[in-house]
Amino acid sequence: MAYPKKGLRKITVHDRRYLWSAKGTDWDISLHVMADADDGQVLSAPFPYLQDRTDFEDGSAMLDNQFVITPYTVREVILYALDHGWKPLERGAPLHIPDIEDKIDLRLGQNKEHAIKERIEQGVAPQSATRAESDSAGKDKPQPESEARSR
Repeated sequence: MAYPKKGLRKITVHDRRYLWSAKGTDWDISLHVMADADDGQVLSAPFPYLQDRTDFEDGSAMLDNQFVITPYTVREVILYALDHGWKPLERGAPLHIPDIEDKIDLRLGQNKEHAIKERIEQGVAPQSATRAESDSAGKDKPQPESEARSR
């Protein structure tokens, strides 16, 4: 079955182009990834709403500074899935990876909304969205540990 591709984001990992989307639900943030080809196996990975909680003296609380799925996160999920049997070019039931946040480096210090907003305000592009990390053109640059795992 071919999936509609309109509105999906693109990322290239190891010379292969993938399409992805992340959507928030009442329970989690759902990430879906597929190869930019028809009829391949779809990857899905739910992420919890990782956020900071501030408790107040009156007993109330506030949640903010939520985790944001960035191209870096998507790349880490793709590399993990490929290392664990995902076949993005073959037909098959969707591969669901639960508890992915315990299996990959989320870079929470960089991929939460306050850190991203701060870098944007300083005129610095978020590091997690650079071409070198989301595209294979950056192969010669230092890569996260997962790069070494997947070679």
